[in-house]
Amino acid sequence: MSRKDYNKLLVSTNEIARNARAALGITQEQFALLLGTHHITVSRWERGKAVPSAFMAALMDKFAVAARRNKGIGRQAVEIYNLEGVAKATYHLLKAAFR
Repeated sequence: MSRKDYNKLLVSTNEIARNARAALGITQEQFALLLGTHHITVSRWERGKAVPSAFMAALMDKFAVAARRNKGIGRQAVEIYNLEGVAKATYHLLKAAFR
């Protein structure tokens, strides 16, 4: 992969991360919990310092779809995470994304 192609990839994936989190209306720490990663990793994705895996990029994209379809779903997912864990919270978001 050329440096130019890599830079394009960084721009598109950092936008996915930033846009998904903004659509959900949650903090980097909360977003990281829902993704099962560290908040510093989320920060690096958003700043274009690292590239998420294809799986993580797709998951973030689906989270953004869920947020566009259901206002407040980010906070709901965080509450579900706190009560029932990451699997239930992720299921809740993906179910909303694929409706």
